[in-house]
Amino acid sequence: MIPTKEEEVDKIEEFSDRLANIVLDAGGSVSGEHGVGLGKARYVEREFGMTGIKVMQQVKQALDPRGIMNPGKSFYMRSRL
Repeated sequence: MIPTKEEEVDKIEEFSDRLANIVLDAGGSVSGEHGVGLGKARYVEREFGMTGIKVMQQVKQALDPRGIMNPGKSFYMRSRL
């Protein structure tokens, strides 16, 4: 279901935040084998820390020095938790 009302979107985001906090507090991961995705990007810093993000940035730079693979969707977003 794709929410069409702002109130529905707010409820879904609130639920997602609560669920992510429960998962991360239990030592889990907010993502699986297919990557984080834009919807979960705000939890990356909390899950991996800034050191983990820096390592991911270095790997990305080494594998894609020209930034042509999935441009603009890397580890520049910071957690809001």
